Amino acid sequence: DELQRSEAVIRFAETVLQNVSQGAPRLRVSIKDERRVGDVIKFIEAHIDEALPLDTLANRAGLSAYHFLRVFKGYVGLSPHQYILKRRLKLAVDLLLTTKLPIIEVGLSSGFGDLSTFNKTFKAHTGKTPRMLRQ
Repeated sequence: DELQRSEAVIRFAETVLQNVSQGAPRLRVSIKDERRVGDVIKFIEAHIDEALPLDTLANRAGLSAYHFLRVFKGYVGLSPHQYILKRRLKLAVDLLLTTKLPIIEVGLSSGFGDLSTFNKTFKAHTGKTPRMLRQ
């Protein structure tokens, strides 16, 4: 997934920079950046079933991808990818328990690109397949 790859590259760059700068202090999140992240979270919630590349989210916040990733994680405690995955899984669980939608529709409505990815990710994080949860 593009977002996960982008975050991995940025995390690697951040690790290199931290090693070079010998552990510079962590970034404090300003009130302005908190508002930016809050706006992005609202955007994510409204578009959870769509592709949400890191560049799109960073542009929405008016920040570089690198700075956005640091600010988002500093404010939320999760990377954007982790946050989006958590929200998609929660939506999927809610849909599985409250609707009779076919599992493929639950996966697609929750923002997963295909049934295989949905099933694999769901089981990895919940310990159950979507079908097992429904039974």
